[in-house]
Amino acid sequence: MTAKKSTEPVEAVSTPEVTQPASAQQPAYDPNMYYRKPASKAKWLTFEYAVAMVSTVLVAGLLVHIMTALFGLWFGATTSVLTASVGGWIASVLSISAITPGTGIVAASVLTVLLSIIAYTTFGRVSRAISERSGYTDRLAYKVVTYGGFAAVVVPSLVLVAKLVGVLISSLLFIGVSNAGDVYASLYLAEFLPYVLSLGVLGYTAFCLRNIIDGRNSSKVLTLVLIVVTSVILFAGAVTVAVKTHSVADSYNDATRSTLKNLDKYFDF
Repeated sequence: MTAKKSTEPVEAVSTPEVTQPASAQQPAYDPNMYYRKPASKAKWLTFEYAVAMVSTVLVAGLLVHIMTALFGLWFGATTSVLTASVGGWIASVLSISAITPGTGIVAASVLTVLLSIIAYTTFGRVSRAISERSGYTDRLAYKVVTYGGFAAVVVPSLVLVAKLVGVLISSLLFIGVSNAGDVYASLYLAEFLPYVLSLGVLGYTAFCLRNIIDGRNSSKVLTLVLIVVTSVILFAGAVTVAVKTHSVADSYNDATRSTLKNLDKYFDF
């Protein structure tokens, strides 16, 4: 005889779920837990960024004073080569106003080259570090440095625009003056032309900083342009001081020789 098979459904036996204690459970995955940088590194990055921005602003501001002084020397402005220096609050803070002939212009030009190199180096380090730190550009410190540098360049640009308009208005006031030719030469060659070139430097700097604000990194191009411009200004300043100093010395020697010749007439026994 064969046993009959049971057709009743077999209930599945449920095994009790084994729960791990809270101390043994794995924490939820945090994608930022392995990329979180310490606060000290964020502060150092902000410091480097501030150094880069301040160096750039100082270069742009110093170039305005240097170019004005150089054009004043070449086109016979009131400033003499014997007392020529780079003026303004920047010169007072950095102590570039010199007494020795021409050293103020040369020292300021060397300083702009050094600051341009510092800006190029620090901007490069900051650009590489920011690419590894998501969300850093949303920090308050980054925005303060960026917008502060932009404002520090825009304000002198507005002052230069006012000076250019002032030169144009002054040129109309001197129409009909007897020595108008000398006045116009001083206005347009010693003032208007360097102001236009300085406004170009400040305008280009402000344009690149505006790109940085908009999220386009123009720091490398900006600093390379500043290095080239400051190197050219340094060369032009050295040549200007050398030429003007020798011309002053030659004129002094000629005056001394003529004076000695006149004295020989009176003391020739």
